[in-house]
Amino acid sequence: MSKTKSKILCVLLLVFVLVSSYCYATVEPRTSEPETTSEEKTTAISEGEQTPTTPDQSNWTNGDLFLCQDKVTVSNVVDGNAFVIGKEVTITGEIGGDLFVIADKLNLEGGYVYSSIFACANEIVINGVVYDIYAVCNNFTLENNGFVYRNMNVTASSINLLGKVRRDAFVSTPSIQFAENTDTVIYGNLHYSNSSEISIPEGSVGGEVNFTKTDMKSVKTVGATIASRLFDLVKTLLLTFVATLVLLWLTPKFIERVGNSGVAKSFISLGIGIATPFAFVIASVLLILSTVGISVFVCGLFAFIALAFIGTTMASIFFGKLFTKLLKMEGNVKFILFTLLSTFVIWAISLIPVIGGFVGLMISLFGIGITLVNMVWKKEKVEEVKTDVTE
Repeated sequence: MSKTKSKILCVLLLVFVLVSSYCYATVEPRTSEPETTSEEKTTAISEGEQTPTTPDQSNWTNGDLFLCQDKVTVSNVVDGNAFVIGKEVTITGEIGGDLFVIADKLNLEGGYVYSSIFACANEIVINGVVYDIYAVCNNFTLENNGFVYRNMNVTASSINLLGKVRRDAFVSTPSIQFAENTDTVIYGNLHYSNSSEISIPEGSVGGEVNFTKTDMKSVKTVGATIASRLFDLVKTLLLTFVATLVLLWLTPKFIERVGNSGVAKSFISLGIGIATPFAFVIASVLLILSTVGISVFVCGLFAFIALAFIGTTMASIFFGKLFTKLLKMEGNVKFILFTLLSTFVIWAISLIPVIGGFVGLMISLFGIGITLVNMVWKKEKVEEVKTDVTE
């Protein structure tokens, strides 16, 4: 049975390596009937503005909403904050609190966000109503029916303003486009930063236009770096979460052996982890030079990639198990939470300049070593029990 589980685990790990570009988990929102109140939220929109279409309120989410999947569509009413991660995110319903989004494309299509949007995406299109928006993106478009009720704070490569901004706009961009033959777009002040001044159509800004000269290359780099770091963190946490669940299901005894590794075994694991890449290179050269070693080399290459891919994850599992034992907080749920916390700490340490990369590499090699050690060194004791049968 253990051999079968090991084969299944190897197959799953290889598949996981091949499809790891996108890995999402979904949490279904809880729905219930809305509570009717005597007072309703009303919004004063200037004359000539179109009131956004009221979404279907047959489904409500009481409390905060958490979604993480490839394509996300929020069409119901969320009575709280919404935390969304996805490749394409579309909001057509109402969100009573803040909206936090990490996506390739965010589309607010007729939706209504009663508070702020905090977004990091490649493309953002606002064709609904939001009170405040804070965004870092490549392309930002405020469509004709888009309405920012208070302030707009955007860093983007290009900004296209066709809708309305009730108060001030704070933007960092090399390109701002306004709608042709239109009245005031920004009713307050426009504060923008760029390497050179941009021609602002007369009458499109109701208040003052303030220009700050800056290096836009550095602005783009900061925005891209933030987005890359956030995506890397999410991907790392999801990998650890899925790998931990798979290991708990297939090989719970292996998890226990990893958690029971003592100090001596940990040092041995680190040594084996450091030696593994060198041993793999030497073995690969010998196999390639031989006439019958190509197939073995290919299998070994896949195995080495799988080990390198889950090295940090296995180290997080070790620390997660260690913390649950030290704090006497047993249980799989607490173990998974401490494992994810360990992953976050390791990820944060790896961002430290100069030493972060080295420490992260050592932790990953330790994870590789502890995996190999516990796959070989099981420490299973077989006791013979003698019993006397008396009549």
